[in-house]
Amino acid sequence: MLKRSFAVGFSAFEREDYADAIAVLAPLTGENERIGGSRAQHDLIEFTLLKSYLNTNRLEEARNMLKASMRGASCVPVLGVGKVRYSAMAKSDSSAQ
Repeated sequence: MLKRSFAVGFSAFEREDYADAIAVLAPLTGENERIGGSRAQHDLIEFTLLKSYLNTNRLEEARNMLKASMRGASCVPVLGVGKVRYSAMAKSDSSAQ
């Protein structure tokens, strides 16, 4: 069942149906033990979901995902992530004042 979910999610992403990719992949986050696989495979899932959030302008969800994954995230660049990180930093700076 998990393999089919990933296939559906990645297929939706390939078709640029980012909302559907989010609907399928988001529930699978945090299921690392159940999913198994390498860190690279988990990164692919997370980066696909993150890029889907960015492409649908769901920046708050992208920020939350980045905050949650910062502890062990690899240094692979994802187009658009800088914008979300900068926006998150600016938001926290303005609320501290």
